[in-house]
Amino acid sequence: LGGRRLGYVAGVVPRMDEMRFSRALWRASRGNTFTQFSTIKEKVVDPKTGQVLEKSVFVVYFQGAVGSMKDKVLKVCTAFGVNMYAWPNSSEQAKARDAFLKRQLEEKNKALEAFQRHMRTEAAELVAPAPWNLSGNSKIEDWRLFCIKEKSIYTILNQCEEG
Repeated sequence: LGGRRLGYVAGVVPRMDEMRFSRALWRASRGNTFTQFSTIKEKVVDPKTGQVLEKSVFVVYFQGAVGSMKDKVLKVCTAFGVNMYAWPNSSEQAKARDAFLKRQLEEKNKALEAFQRHMRTEAAELVAPAPWNLSGNSKIEDWRLFCIKEKSIYTILNQCEEG
């Protein structure tokens, strides 16, 4: 290629727009792009609309890492409203990104497990009987009965007249 580099843009497009997207890229670049699609097996939530859609991952390859061809590809991507994602420039960057994402996933899983543990202990505490009445109701049932009693007291008090 004589010092020229291949440019690429990666992202996610709705499956129903694949062919239109591919044709639009082909026409805008006058046949100088190659688009590769890979279907995502499960449905994905679109971050822009919040709808659950069937989507495909795409990579568009074109000649020249910068310049007018990249601008044309980006304009078509913007017109279709696809979600574009950064693509690593080297294997070292890809490995670093992978390690970062794995660490982040591990941290989020630890936080999720801690939250679930906390919720289980709180729920167990609420359904356990009160310490002063081990053979009686649970704490949440005692609270419910207390609220009913308070409500009935205030209902009666509201029926009284001043004077």
